[in-house]
Amino acid sequence: KESHRVIDSGPYAYIRHPMYTIYMSWIVSTLLFLPHYTVPVLFLMALTGFSLMAKREEHMLCKALGEPYETYLKRTGMFLPKW
Repeated sequence: KESHRVIDSGPYAYIRHPMYTIYMSWIVSTLLFLPHYTVPVLFLMALTGFSLMAKREEHMLCKALGEPYETYLKRTGMFLPKW
């Protein structure tokens, strides 16, 4: 759409993919209630998959939104805030 713009308020002011961060936090917290060897494996699979999806999304957004999104990339963390 022509009216798309970079959203950099709320959680997006600190991280670019808060939804993926929440999913991974949920998997890690599951380890507290279900201490099973499959949970860390699931976390590694999720981290790999979400990283690949996020990179693809960011590449698409860089092409669509240009310089404002590239500046946003430098300022924020992918899954955790930049300090």
